[in-house]
Amino acid sequence: MTFTSDDLDRIAADLAATGEIDARYSYMGQGAATWDRFTTWQEGDPTPNVLHFTLGMLRDAHDDLFAALPGPVRVVDLGPGNGVPVRGVLERLRASGRLDGYSGVDASAEMLAIAEANLRAWLGPAAPLRFHRRDFTAAPLADLRGPATLALLTGGTLLNFADPVAVLRHAREAADVVAFVARADTVANRTFFRFGETETGEDIPVRYRVMLDRLGVHRDRYEPEVGFDDRTRQRFLRIRLTSPVTVAGRLPLPAGRSVHLWRYHHRTEAELTMMLDAAGYTPLTARRTPDGEFLLLAGTVAAPSPVDRSASSTSP
Repeated sequence: MTFTSDDLDRIAADLAATGEIDARYSYMGQGAATWDRFTTWQEGDPTPNVLHFTLGMLRDAHDDLFAALPGPVRVVDLGPGNGVPVRGVLERLRASGRLDGYSGVDASAEMLAIAEANLRAWLGPAAPLRFHRRDFTAAPLADLRGPATLALLTGGTLLNFADPVAVLRHAREAADVVAFVARADTVANRTFFRFGETETGEDIPVRYRVMLDRLGVHRDRYEPEVGFDDRTRQRFLRIRLTSPVTVAGRLPLPAGRSVHLWRYHHRTEAELTMMLDAAGYTPLTARRTPDGEFLLLAGTVAAPSPVDRSASSTSP
């Protein structure tokens, strides 16, 4: 796992401002390979799991999603992982002659390389696939828009962000329709703390430990803490420093300081639907797994109100 000087500057600045290291940095380098192994294991595991549920909910939602998108469809995949979740969507669009193209977007070059290798193997070298290394929560997305565009956040990552509604609003630069997968707010999910590792004997997920090592925060300098915050309704992973450290060679922190690594907001289906509305989408479809633990929600970009259209037409 290698960080650029800009990465290190950004990590130190964000940590100083917010007290956290963005989880996206854990998918760089070795972290990408770890996630690929885990997702591959999930796909072949006979026991029902979040990947199986995601693939099933996407299949069930295909008709609703595609009906809301006239003509050729561009798929913009925000955080593609290893490409497994989007494969069926692309294959169905191509079979119907409606695939305009695919754009995978991630901050991790290593994760994008894995997704590209898999999708080209599955769809063929001539498939219209493009991959973009950028922060899809802040970097421009408008250039990725197609004739009709479906934006996907299928890895369950939307509710990891500090402000999920802001991420959805940003996705509107590219999206006509957006769909995302989330865990429901249930008692079982509030106590679920598997972070996508198959290794045993680790008290912190491998990808986070490797990330912290690269930032100069070694395992003998902290203790992991996991839990559920009733006030914010978030599961969390953080570390508490047991010795002073200098993060990324830039930010000194004292013993006793907590550093936040991962969060997951807990929201009901009604609250998730309200998030879509707050981000400027009209709810389109919702799917829930039989056990009630996982949800897929989608929305279309809301048409401007008559007042909005009138103001726009009269503006200089």
